[in-house]
Amino acid sequence: MIEEEEAKAISRLIERLVVRFPQFPAGTVEETVSSAHQAFEGARVRVFVPLLVEHDALMQLKELARQADLVARPGAGAPHPALRA
Repeated sequence: MIEEEEAKAISRLIERLVVRFPQFPAGTVEETVSSAHQAFEGARVRVFVPLLVEHDALMQLKELARQADLVARPGAGAPHPALRA
């Protein structure tokens, strides 16, 4: 039961973050959330895992967005790999 609820929470998280970070391909958001989720694979207490995954994924995506903003400035170079479709 908890596994099903956790999977649904992670799915909803991906949907929210795809909307919040439209500058990234959906696959980048999915990979970021999946990576954050995998970090909690061995956690024995699962009730807070979706919240912790959200925090980690959000921090990673914000950092990617910050890096992309720096790169997007004139003369800054090529776009960050996460921005490539």
